[in-house]
Amino acid sequence: MKKKTFIALIVFLSSNSTLPETRVVFAGQKTELGHWTSLTTEDGLANNEVRAIFEDHKGNLWFGTRGGGVSKFDGETWTTYATNDGLAANGVLFILADKSGDLWFATGRKGLSRFDGESWETFTPATGLIGAPVFSMHLDQNDNLWFGANGGASKFDGENWKSYTTDDGLAHKVVHAVVVDKNENVWFGTRRGGLNKFDGEKWSYFLPETNVRGLIEGSTGHLWVGTSEEGTIRYDGQTWKTYLSGKGVIPEIEDRDGNIWFSTEGEGVLKFDGENWTTYTSSNGLTSDTVFDIFQDSAGNIWFGTSAGVSKLSSD
Repeated sequence: MKKKTFIALIVFLSSNSTLPETRVVFAGQKTELGHWTSLTTEDGLANNEVRAIFEDHKGNLWFGTRGGGVSKFDGETWTTYATNDGLAANGVLFILADKSGDLWFATGRKGLSRFDGESWETFTPATGLIGAPVFSMHLDQNDNLWFGANGGASKFDGENWKSYTTDDGLAHKVVHAVVVDKNENVWFGTRRGGLNKFDGEKWSYFLPETNVRGLIEGSTGHLWVGTSEEGTIRYDGQTWKTYLSGKGVIPEIEDRDGNIWFSTEGEGVLKFDGENWTTYTSSNGLTSDTVFDIFQDSAGNIWFGTSAGVSKLSSD
């Protein structure tokens, strides 16, 4: 791993709040592939293994960590929320906002947490969720929240829960990813059950026995499928095309320029512009070559959650 070259100044703030806060000022490094900055526990992050990144409607960035809870960063100040504050568990795998702006945190075996900025609410199998851990979340065009979990998938319309299991048509009970496309088809990426599609009435099955770990729909309507060992696969509604066969490559986001970004566990990140691939590793500015999440903020910066902290690739 390349040694960090940024300089950080941390000033600990005295506060009567139970939430730990730090203020940080940081400078970055510029490489041939852009201007990079990195943040770790030395700067205020709750834990260096960052599994999820999200920006709320106020511009705050949220980082879900493996064992330290979730850290909020407003550009200067860090605030960490953990189980003693109301979070269901300190391992956070996914973060999403619903139509009202409330934040949802998918945790390990403790289910879901919803935070409205003041109070927390927990959802478990006892209250309607299909199971835990929850691996992924998706907000569809009708403002329903979908959850992929161990046990199947759940839909929440704000009041009622509906769950889908192998009894309903899923090919496997573990759902790693869920996406609702523009035509309102629901796609489920399952563990060794391949890719399952539900159009509201009937089920269709693709890529049998494949371990599907990630799904996104691009602006062109193409579905990108990430697998654990068979590369990434693009589906245009008629044909399938495989890229990087034999590798574990997970599509994470489409940026504002139409590039698709992919995470890997050990080989950095990949960017695909439709013709060319660009690889970013620790030699270019990443804190680690094991990357769990990628997110683009409202300013156009790309953030990477890694096994050794957070990296930001600036838009300028």
